[in-house]
Amino acid sequence: MRRVEVGARLVTFAAKGGHNDEPHNHNDLGSFTLGIDGEDVLVDLGAGPYTRAYFGEERYAHLHASSLGHSVPVVAGEAQRGGVDARARVLDVRVSPDAAALTLDLTSAYPAATSVIRSFSWQDEAARASLHLRDEATFDPAGILESALVSLIRPEAREGEVEWVGAAGTVLARFDPHLVRPKVEATAARTHGGAPITVYRARFVTLDPSPRAAIDLRVTVTPHG
Repeated sequence: MRRVEVGARLVTFAAKGGHNDEPHNHNDLGSFTLGIDGEDVLVDLGAGPYTRAYFGEERYAHLHASSLGHSVPVVAGEAQRGGVDARARVLDVRVSPDAAALTLDLTSAYPAATSVIRSFSWQDEAARASLHLRDEATFDPAGILESALVSLIRPEAREGEVEWVGAAGTVLARFDPHLVRPKVEATAARTHGGAPITVYRARFVTLDPSPRAAIDLRVTVTPHG
């Protein structure tokens, strides 16, 4: 987790590994949140409404518990699988006074790929913070890779970038439009307490099936004055 003052605002970043059979489990290996002054711009939805189905065989059909409700990869069109054998393996972790990096092997959660690697590289800067998020996958023979970012703020997609404007700052994700196409989806859902919400998934999808695919998102966090 990273908590840094950028300008007059507190910027927070947190990522997780673990496995997909934890207590009250969500399928969320490699997920992360990004917040500005207490507002999560890229979110973890938390627990969904407690129903019989939510604690039964249909649990992972619910957005809150499914990996589709988290900022994680989708591999060959498939969400993460559940179970204790689906786990994140830490390949590298580095922390310094003004930077942090984490690399996770998520392969065991995605049977459709022969390898899935997610890496985070965080940098503190004077007027903003930045995150390089990279997802890599290998397939046999070929497949499509997708990185999704989840928010309760409606994003705006433009050529080569997607932007979220929150109450205290702006998050901007840049990508190569020659390699990746963006799609924004809105889904009606409810909070744990039952209040209605709209969940926005910004999907970054590789253009063509390939034996090896990678998505690089250059994310900047700029607090408002």
